[in-house]
Amino acid sequence: MAWPLIVMAVGMAVSAYGTAQGNKASKKAAKQNLIELTRQAGNEKAAGHRRMYDQYKAGERATNRVYAMVGAQGGITDDVGITNIVGDITGMAAFNALSERWSSEDKARQLITQGKIGKEYAGSMAKAANIQMAGSIMQQAGSFGMSGGFSGGAKPGGHTIANPNYNGWINA
Repeated sequence: MAWPLIVMAVGMAVSAYGTAQGNKASKKAAKQNLIELTRQAGNEKAAGHRRMYDQYKAGERATNRVYAMVGAQGGITDDVGITNIVGDITGMAAFNALSERWSSEDKARQLITQGKIGKEYAGSMAKAANIQMAGSIMQQAGSFGMSGGFSGGAKPGGHTIANPNYNGWINA
């Protein structure tokens, strides 16, 4: 009878189909994750640019306040000491603004890299699973063929108590 062979072939086909569908779903999820992380990276860049602008504006407000206080007290705004203070405030504001920009750009790069690594990992794992599945199918087919399942040489025998060497198969 060919029933064991048919059942085994159907089982292998269903297993292969399930593995392929699982791999396809894994790749699709990784691609969707990359898209979402890219979106988050864009949002992070935009937020970083806003924080950068806020730092520049904070420096500008501080500089204007220094000039206002000096002018209200009757001082000279072109004085070397005042110019140095304003220069320090402006430099610190520029440094803070650029630090905000750098940190947001770095966070965006990390998000995109994370998504790319995840997508690459899912693809390589899918390939490995496909290779493993193919090897398993070949191994099962080989073990079935070695037992005589493909050649028709081995046939199920009748079990008798009188035959102590009975192993389920007798060679014809």
